Amino acid sequence: MFLTTRQRRSAKFAFALSGALMASTSALAQSPIFELADEPTKVNTPVGYIEMCRDDGTLCIDDYAVSDKTIKIAVTPELWTLLKSVNDYWNDPKVVAPTLDIDNHGVVEKWIPAKRGGKGDCEDIAMAKREQLIRAGLPREALQLTFVIEEQGLGHAVLSVQTQIGTYVLDNRTSQILVWNAAKLNFMSAMVGGKWYDIKTPKIGPWTTTMAREKAAATKNRTDDRPVPPMPIPNVDKPPVLRGTL
Repeated sequence: MFLTTRQRRSAKFAFALSGALMASTSALAQSPIFELADEPTKVNTPVGYIEMCRDDGTLCIDDYAVSDKTIKIAVTPELWTLLKSVNDYWNDPKVVAPTLDIDNHGVVEKWIPAKRGGKGDCEDIAMAKREQLIRAGLPREALQLTFVIEEQGLGHAVLSVQTQIGTYVLDNRTSQILVWNAAKLNFMSAMVGGKWYDIKTPKIGPWTTTMAREKAAATKNRTDDRPVPPMPIPNVDKPPVLRGTL
């Protein structure tokens, strides 16, 4: 059967996407779309986001102006090309030099969207990706900054894209765009409409380390004012600090 170049590309895209979804959902018996809690979280709002909005409200005002309900967008070859190009661009260390906040700003946690030719860590790069995708016409409510725990038990930030067939993750540590339950991350909370919501079914995978669990237990009853690092299962009343990851 003869196919045009566009038809061939669409067919390849559909086959690859369906294969990725089947592999991830068969390996993990969870929905390919994560769902958010009904009420904003009292624990899993990153302190860096709170301080960013306090220090420069212009960075958050547009989020507060939209609905706090998730929008799921249709997946097309054009969308996938856009997501791939934006992810690859901002993940390039020549575009943003990966730098911890303590080295870049002199503080443990500082959120600010990354700029071309500048420095930044995970949340800065995630925000830069989000800004570019919004400028490209995607709805804010589909592009959710997301607080996760990575394999070593450290706090990390990614950008989650809510689509009609799955929640896809743009992570500054990889060029792969994976459905959320195929990523080796523990998903804690996500932001929509300027509010952070716990993810109803956080995925605690086998990659959660003993170190992370010991750290969680050790900080359970802390009463001092030192920043408390985020845990796979939060049990403290302070906002998490995404320190220690790029």
